Amino acid sequence: MSRPLGRVAVAVAALAVAGLSAAAPTASAAPASAAAAAPQRAATVGVDQPAVDLSTLNMVPTAMGGVLTPDPARTQTSSIASSVWSIRQAGTKIFVGGMFLDVKADAASSAVRQPFLAAFDLTTGAWDSSCRPALDNAVYALAVSPTGSLLVGGEFTTVNGVARPGLVALDPATCAVDPTFPDTVERPYSNQRAAVRDLVVADGKLYLAGNFSRVSGPNSTHTGVFKVARVDATTGKLDTTFKPEVTGSGVWGIAVDVPRNRVHLGGWFSGVAAASGTSNYAVVDGTTGALVTGLTARPRNNTARMEVYDVELGTADRVYVGGSEHILQMLDAATGDQLAFSHTGYNGCEATRFTWCNYIGAGGDFQVAERIGKYVFGGCHCNDDYVGTSPTHYSSVTRTFTKHKHLMAYEAGTETLVDSFRPDVDGAVEGAWAVGSDTNGCLYVGGDYTKGGAAAGRSMWVSGIAKLCPKAAPKPAGDTTAPTAPKNVEAVDLGGGVLQVQWTDSTDAVGVDHYRVAVTGGASVDAAAGPAKVTGVPAGSATVTVTALDAAGNISAGAAVSIATGRTGGDTASPTAPTGLAVSAAAGGAALTWTPSTDAVGVKSYLVYRDGTYVGWSATPAWTDSAAPAGTELTYTVRATDAAGNRSVKSAAATVTLK
Repeated sequence: MSRPLGRVAVAVAALAVAGLSAAAPTASAAPASAAAAAPQRAATVGVDQPAVDLSTLNMVPTAMGGVLTPDPARTQTSSIASSVWSIRQAGTKIFVGGMFLDVKADAASSAVRQPFLAAFDLTTGAWDSSCRPALDNAVYALAVSPTGSLLVGGEFTTVNGVARPGLVALDPATCAVDPTFPDTVERPYSNQRAAVRDLVVADGKLYLAGNFSRVSGPNSTHTGVFKVARVDATTGKLDTTFKPEVTGSGVWGIAVDVPRNRVHLGGWFSGVAAASGTSNYAVVDGTTGALVTGLTARPRNNTARMEVYDVELGTADRVYVGGSEHILQMLDAATGDQLAFSHTGYNGCEATRFTWCNYIGAGGDFQVAERIGKYVFGGCHCNDDYVGTSPTHYSSVTRTFTKHKHLMAYEAGTETLVDSFRPDVDGAVEGAWAVGSDTNGCLYVGGDYTKGGAAAGRSMWVSGIAKLCPKAAPKPAGDTTAPTAPKNVEAVDLGGGVLQVQWTDSTDAVGVDHYRVAVTGGASVDAAAGPAKVTGVPAGSATVTVTALDAAGNISAGAAVSIATGRTGGDTASPTAPTGLAVSAAAGGAALTWTPSTDAVGVKSYLVYRDGTYVGWSATPAWTDSAAPAGTELTYTVRATDAAGNRSVKSAAATVTLK
């Protein structure tokens, strides 16, 4: 160790036990000086984030967009350089909040200014430029309301030009401010901004944690609070019966224990209700906020470093408490007794010891604890899995030192380390600050990550957020038929050794798994669908070949196009968005028409998306989706591209149901 950390990604969930109706989510938070916070979840059977299956999860990240450029005004200490503080699925998007300034679609793309909150497509991982919320300062926590609104907490004062200090609800489809949730937070007697650093939804209520002293708005009329509050998760109206009295630097994380009607608080605060022994971690009554007494004091492995960075409920009987020094503790939720712990960066410590011993370096404080499915994920700024010949991670459950770093998974209830979970991602210093999941079974890890695939012998661009998805399904037995060849291959030289390639999709008796785009000279890329970008293409001329592969490994014949390469500049302006999109049932499927876009140089083609997924392209403002499924409502959007590869924003959506 060690350095004082200025911020923490905290995630907390409430539990629903058989016969009980509620469960709770989570988020994260940070110190008053360095603005911080993180992810959250919305409750379903005790855990609000979708479950993931670690036995099928690929440890090598899949391609997706990224965030970068930490805001210098928010990076107030050299020890806090992570851009990402919170991750949450809302609707068909993955939202990433933090103190970043820019986003990128991929390694070859130019950075685009989109500070503090960005949306990414749930399926493709691409940055969604149609949803661009405008906030003036950092985002620390994300949650989802009972009505599906995206709840956002942070240190901002305006959102989309509307005054919404510290707290706002957004429509996840459009990123417009939800006017039915008008209440916000304030810090009127300080020269520092109010900050919301954790959000948890449970029983229709939204729990707020951070550094603020008032909840204000039409529903709450400037009511005083002490760094923690509970409001209606739909309207923002303050619940004045719940009023913990917290003093000090602020609360960074909350865990709502529904079965026991308790709320766990963690942070850098000095105390609760002026009681001794309540700094950094305390438990309060879920109705009034009064301090719960008679619990075992949280063990301190180092009395000089007592900060708590995250609190999380693992099962009905377990509370995970993460913080200094390098410790993730598992406590009995009823009594506070320590049941187990993990630490990083030590060696030679006896299994029963919980104090500093033989620090070997490479360890780090636990910054995030997140319950997803049957696992609790613990993240730290522990950057190396071993020093010399000494493994750096220790579990008191298995009494074993192992080579794990950055992010570990523990079985909720037994606290056993999942040895096979070792994400193939890496970064400079900070490690994991946020963890999220989606309904496709993918896991997201946020922090200061800059690369992936090294352990697998690959070099992959990662920027702030890594996406780990289930491995491809086993190859179908007996499938020996290759897909049809792709058609209509087109390539555009974007300059800087980058080609953008699109094509008409192949067909296969079982299903196309992915496409391989190869360029003479060795550059290639695999993509689930087009268009795809290939980097590292030398100047001169090149032949681009696209082949389709199915799950059994059968490869189609190639479709090729030749192109002159080496463009160094030119058109960077995007076409206008298509308008007037109309879709109707036709003999061949779903027939789409729209009003053409305009472009300074000229529109080259249009890309068509069904339910958010790319399904084809057209050179004219009309297209028929011959593969459209019948019996369900289908939603289409269209965007224009020009010859330089610039894309417009997506059109307004149009829907149709085929008989």
